[in-house]
Amino acid sequence: MSLKSKIQSLKVPFIWYVFSVVCVACLFLSYWNYASVGAASGVAGFIYYIVSCISLAVGFTLPVFLLPALFRLFGWQKVGNVLQVLLTGFLFLLVVVNGFVYAQYRLHINSMVLQMVLKAGSDIFAFDVMLYVRTFVGLLLAFAFAYALLKLAQWTDRKGWTVLKPFLCVSLLSLLGANLFHIYAKANMLPACRLNALLPYYYPLSANKLMAKMGLSLAKEDAFKAARHSGVLNYPKAPLVVDSAKATRQNVLLIAIDTWNYRAFTPECVPNITKFAENACVFTHHLSGSEGTRGGVFSLFTGLVPSYYDDFLYSGQQPLLVEQFLAEGYNTKVLASATLEYPEFSSILFAKIPNLRVSTPGITSYDRDHRITDDFLLSLDTLAASKDPFFAFLFYDMAHSPEIPEPCTHRFTPSWKFADYMKLGPDFDPTPYWNLYRNTLFQVDLLIGRVLDRLKVKGLLENTVVVITSDHSQEFNDNKKNYWGHGSNFSNAQIHVPFILYQPKLQPRVVDYRTNHYDLVPTLMHDVLGVVNPTSDYSFGRLLNDSTDRGWHLAADYYGFAFVLPDGTIVQKNMSGDMVFYDAHMNELYNYPLNFEELNRQLLNMNSFYK
Repeated sequence: MSLKSKIQSLKVPFIWYVFSVVCVACLFLSYWNYASVGAASGVAGFIYYIVSCISLAVGFTLPVFLLPALFRLFGWQKVGNVLQVLLTGFLFLLVVVNGFVYAQYRLHINSMVLQMVLKAGSDIFAFDVMLYVRTFVGLLLAFAFAYALLKLAQWTDRKGWTVLKPFLCVSLLSLLGANLFHIYAKANMLPACRLNALLPYYYPLSANKLMAKMGLSLAKEDAFKAARHSGVLNYPKAPLVVDSAKATRQNVLLIAIDTWNYRAFTPECVPNITKFAENACVFTHHLSGSEGTRGGVFSLFTGLVPSYYDDFLYSGQQPLLVEQFLAEGYNTKVLASATLEYPEFSSILFAKIPNLRVSTPGITSYDRDHRITDDFLLSLDTLAASKDPFFAFLFYDMAHSPEIPEPCTHRFTPSWKFADYMKLGPDFDPTPYWNLYRNTLFQVDLLIGRVLDRLKVKGLLENTVVVITSDHSQEFNDNKKNYWGHGSNFSNAQIHVPFILYQPKLQPRVVDYRTNHYDLVPTLMHDVLGVVNPTSDYSFGRLLNDSTDRGWHLAADYYGFAFVLPDGTIVQKNMSGDMVFYDAHMNELYNYPLNFEELNRQLLNMNSFYK
């Protein structure tokens, strides 16, 4: 087979590729429905988004043509056709599913999402059989559509129509136009830059310095250009100093309920916890350090912003709180319903905990939540009998993966039997989902009630600090912006969590000033372990009894961070580097009068634990 013949054999597959690009571009274009910034970007922004969809689709779809082409060049036409059908079908389905993921969580499918599904799927998510059926049917339809495109390409070839020159012209113009427009828009902070977030892994060119030199930039500040430091950890800033006379050496029990919305902190939903809270301090305006599990738990144990997570992971640094407990001879017990291997809590938080159990037996979160309760109660006799104090951490997961067996009491109705995420949307009535969620919290409360009762019976409440809180909240379209779950915004609906602190002989009270997860480490270090360093030596937090204004609250996730101002305004930095402003209910604010001097101070403080 001559070279000319081989190249000729790629003609129909190339036409097929062109049609696939058009389809993928249209699917990307449908993501426009999720663009809160769409109206503000104007006609120019919409045109920019169209050419961006085309240029991205050209690159995304290219492997669908190139990989089968290798087989065709060796004369294996049928193998090439089958492979192109499979790849095209998978690509179509992937783009559709990615749109659904983005609509719900404001992030695209990535390695983190895949790892969560593949490594810890059964621990974290509750998958329904119908979901698998829908996925299988969707895949068949995608394959059928891909095969139809093949037939269309063959028909087009027989007609003698050419697509090469028009395709190349449109592709090159789209690529050039999108990047040139973005260079100007980024330098001038135009809303159209926000549209990049709609497209997966789309990073067009920027040239802010060049545009400024040419006098084509209206932006006076590039506030977030160096928010992430690349230096070495400086944690703590000074060696810890312990005053043994001030150390109470009390037991510490930290209980966390994954995804606990503050609105569900009621006597009807969690009667045992609210009863216990009558003799404790209840913090009504407590914020997590993140809207996700990884960052929320990290901020709780380290007192640091979750943007330091990777530094801990790759450096082997452990939380000072845990290290100090171990140094003081505390017995430790860490029991989590979901796996501790992803997120990598077993490595960055509990690597030095003796006999750490990284996973809990059980098919469902209901089973595992019961198991960690039973195991803790079983170990409590040993912990109580020891001369040394103990630190224990219980992490419940049922509310995060809401599904409970039929025999269990469904206190709140009407209620779903399982979380059918496919039904969620901007106009969906959250009542059955909200009731299912509250029913799972009621079941968790029964388990925590057993723990609290056992502490009381054994007389341990006389010498045990008990903290009950959550890693982050859970949104049920609270802001009416089609946000569901968590991990998608930094409003109160996703970072405002219950926080109950019980300390022996501490006067019960309700605290209304704002506190946060960063405050727990300093409080335990100071009140229990006798550490006398300034809290700024090892944490971003303050003592929980410190009522002074905490100013801007810093929260972070996998891709960016945000400052939540005292009035609720959210100043957010996205992965793309864009700066976005929202009010407390996720309404975007344009031309917000940001105090850049204060922003600069906050950014410097954010990086203060680097050398």
